Amino acid sequence: AVQKLVWYSRRWNIETFFKTLKTGCRIEDIRLATADRLANCIVLCCVVSWRISWLTILRRQSSKTSPAAVFTDTERTLLDRSMPSNKHGTRRDIAFYMTAVARLGGYLDRSSDPPPGTTVLWRDFIRLADLVAGFQAANPNASSTCG
Repeated sequence: AVQKLVWYSRRWNIETFFKTLKTGCRIEDIRLATADRLANCIVLCCVVSWRISWLTILRRQSSKTSPAAVFTDTERTLLDRSMPSNKHGTRRDIAFYMTAVARLGGYLDRSSDPPPGTTVLWRDFIRLADLVAGFQAANPNASSTCG
């Protein structure tokens, strides 16, 4: 019975993953001609959906994780610059950077707002990727690493 309860407690994370896969990646709208192409696309979308779901869980459950485990130096620098001026001494932890990503797309971060969810993070990670691409295009000498 305990094992079944543990499995059931993970159900919400699985539901969140599939919601991200369906709404973020729009997996149901993909129309590819061959099964191999479809399988490759589904695999890629599963990785992206897993990352967004994982980051949402990570922010809520493990705030002591280093931001360097998730964000590149370039991403952290751009997010630092995008946040409104905060008090000095604000902790730059994983929650800070996840909130900065969410604010890119209009998340207000009011005290009554819940933490950003997968839909908000999905949309805003796309914006962050655009910012990084623009930064790298403007600064060709900047280090380019996959992250």
